[in-house]
Amino acid sequence: MRTVIFDLDGTLADTSGDLLAAANHCFRHMGHGDVLVHGEDAAIALRGGRMMLTHGLKRVGAYDDATVQAYYPMLLNAYSEDIDTHTQFYPGALDAVEGLRAAGYGVGICTNKPEALAHQLLTQMGVRDQFASLVGADTLPVRKPDPEPLREAARRAGGHPDLCVLIGDSDTDRNTARAAGVPSVLVTFGPSGADMAELEPEALLHHFDDLPGLVAELIGVAAQSLDPNVLQDQNNPMTETFTGSFTQQEPIPEEAVEAALAVLRHGRLHRYNVVPGELGETALLEQEFAAQMGAKYCLAVSSGGYALATALRAVGIKPGDQVLTNAFTLAPVPGSIASVNARPVFVGVTEDLTIDLDDLEAKLDQARVLMLSHMRGHLCDMDRLMKMCDAAGVIVIEDCAHTMGAAWRGQLSGRQGAIGCYSCQTYKHVNSGEGGLLITDDEELAAKATMLSGSYMLYERHLAAPGPDVFERIKYNTPNVSGRMDNLRAAILRPQLRDLNRQVERWNERYFEIEKGLRGTPGLTIVERPEAETFVGSSIQFLLLDWSPERVNEVIKRCAARGVELKWFGGAEPSGFTSRYDSWRYADSSPMPKSDRILAGIVDMRVPLTFSLEDCDLIARIIRAEVSAVYQS
Repeated sequence: MRTVIFDLDGTLADTSGDLLAAANHCFRHMGHGDVLVHGEDAAIALRGGRMMLTHGLKRVGAYDDATVQAYYPMLLNAYSEDIDTHTQFYPGALDAVEGLRAAGYGVGICTNKPEALAHQLLTQMGVRDQFASLVGADTLPVRKPDPEPLREAARRAGGHPDLCVLIGDSDTDRNTARAAGVPSVLVTFGPSGADMAELEPEALLHHFDDLPGLVAELIGVAAQSLDPNVLQDQNNPMTETFTGSFTQQEPIPEEAVEAALAVLRHGRLHRYNVVPGELGETALLEQEFAAQMGAKYCLAVSSGGYALATALRAVGIKPGDQVLTNAFTLAPVPGSIASVNARPVFVGVTEDLTIDLDDLEAKLDQARVLMLSHMRGHLCDMDRLMKMCDAAGVIVIEDCAHTMGAAWRGQLSGRQGAIGCYSCQTYKHVNSGEGGLLITDDEELAAKATMLSGSYMLYERHLAAPGPDVFERIKYNTPNVSGRMDNLRAAILRPQLRDLNRQVERWNERYFEIEKGLRGTPGLTIVERPEAETFVGSSIQFLLLDWSPERVNEVIKRCAARGVELKWFGGAEPSGFTSRYDSWRYADSSPMPKSDRILAGIVDMRVPLTFSLEDCDLIARIIRAEVSAVYQS
């Protein structure tokens, strides 16, 4: 895609009035009154905040650099609070932008205004979505006239950095384009318009009505001088592709491999098959995970889904009982409820991708148990949730398949409810292929879960279980529903759990790199994380709210063609791991329009630790480009 990148202040819009007002706010605070003059000092305003402060202080004979630096934050704050009172787009600017988009150009902005202020201004003026990219003074480590911000703006708009043109109003813009090796067009209707010809741009723009013709001519000229391979790539919109795997996990650590080999060599894989004096890998895993989580009791089982079903049996759920659970979750959650012949009652989802607490509050009288899924690692306001459930006498079972290592206000996920359940399946935070862990502080629930898992009368071989007297109370009335973990998987897991905190840091590095690249993409909503949440970025989600299914599918298809695997929770049919509440037809459900709108926009992506930070940056560029291309089409 060919791109047209605009400077903002003095090119698209006359922002001088609001900038001068912010500077004069500072001068009044210094006791100088209004120093700069609206109109007369417009050219100074468009050279930036520090230049306005410098010029004004020199005008009153009070200049020193320390004062400029001290008042610059005040200027930014004053400008932010009153950013669009006087600002106006130049005649024909927005029509030209719309015409370029309609003609198939990617359109973006590259400005030396701080990105947040540029975003605020464009948003408040109702035009942010007209621009596929926005690169500000602080978006990258460098700013104009370094060419990289221009190149990045072109890439984020879905184009090739060698097939763009920069529209600007200053020597900074001219020098930026020259350094990038692309043409520039300088406007003559700004405060410094009379000086633009001296800068010898490739073209001068006297009115925005003339821009489409200039752009077509200049990008055409640029294209003629490009390497033919670049042009071939540009004609095929897949200019960059990702060749990595979204399902390839890191190798099992050598320590875990050695521990597994030791189990294989002695042959005692069954957790209760131990020799005198031997504690067993599974018992040690339970003891260590309980200590790691600050829980009294822990049980290792065959899968995360088995842990959920065991938790339901332990708290006394009977056939026909109703169990509250999330509408936005994965199939093993309602599946575990169905496995005990209970009935799910689905609770809605918010744009934060957490359980809708208002909907939950309205439904608390319909069940005595909530199976709370921290779906895709998003934690709701656990303080409010637990207060509501405790007041209603509702038992909380936490599905922490995606939140092992996460926390709410410093309290580890799985420690607020009566029982916390974790998965050790390959795509979770520790990898034993399959496996699950269950923790609780309730001795009777722990004893029941242990008996349910198939302990027979060997429960004394557990190191993180209650005493024999508790088992004596429940052993005759608790069935054996075998689902034990074996020593081989436990041996693989123990070293991984010791390294969990470091792995969480690595996941989050990758998550933030992708999030940074996606932020500001028109039509794409970032899921903001609350300050109280410590999360694990093993996957990332974004929203394409109110997009048609055809357009969402087009994004999925285009990204897949470039090697990026996205999953969509809005599809009418289950696909892969993704499904939605109304596709689990073994469970009754009623339409939830608010939740349906959100589910229809959820796009999901795994973030394996096999990705480098460079991979993450590339993946974000591809998603941004394809979302922008479909959004503008």
